[in-house]
Amino acid sequence: MLTKQDLSAIGNLIDTKLKVGLSPIQKDIKIIKKDVNGLKKYVAKLREDLTTTINFFDKSDQDIKTKLNKTRSDIGLRDIEFAY
Repeated sequence: MLTKQDLSAIGNLIDTKLKVGLSPIQKDIKIIKKDVNGLKKYVAKLREDLTTTINFFDKSDQDIKTKLNKTRSDIGLRDIEFAY
């Protein structure tokens, strides 16, 4: 039968082995977290740039549609209905 001291010694041995075994994994996790944070910043910047680009082309598209219909109206043609 195991005594409290034996169980304590086994527990300490297991704790020591786990710390040694998990140490490289914990270092890898820290590196991965750092990389993920960098990716999050990159994706946020990419979304911002994409939104700016889309808004620019939407405005340009709307301006072209307006000018086209104005020109058609000036020459006596009916306006074009755009599907989108």
